[in-house]
Amino acid sequence: MTRFAQSICLLCLLATGFLLSSTWPLLPETIPTHMGLSGQPDNFGPRNSIFLLPTLQLLACILLFLASNRPNWINVPFPIDRSAPDVRQTLHSFVNWLSAAISLQFTLLLDRFLAFSTSAYQSPISIPFWLILLLPFLVIVVFLFRLHRSSTSVIN
Repeated sequence: MTRFAQSICLLCLLATGFLLSSTWPLLPETIPTHMGLSGQPDNFGPRNSIFLLPTLQLLACILLFLASNRPNWINVPFPIDRSAPDVRQTLHSFVNWLSAAISLQFTLLLDRFLAFSTSAYQSPISIPFWLILLLPFLVIVVFLFRLHRSSTSVIN
């Protein structure tokens, strides 16, 4: 399952690169740089600012890849036995799935920004904006529940 999460992260990075390279010539000089909770642009900037999303996406993937093999880097709001094999595996899976969710979030956000930036690009994706924003938090809640359950069974 961890390999699947890593594959999602890699595919999202590739999709982001493809989206950006294929739509770059179509972008106007001024593009949306921020969206409100409604999903509508509320701030604008130069077209070079579109590179911020892929850069942050890549940095997040690298940092989370490094953290996936270092359980002490992961902050958990309750005591866990980091030496227990099932806890270590859950932490490893958690970081990989979080990386996949964040990478997917960045790809979907780039898709949304590109759709607002130019009428020549029609987004094939119609996911509600609030769901895009919640995606990493859903992963965090699921894995915190799993960690809590496995930590209480190890401690008791």
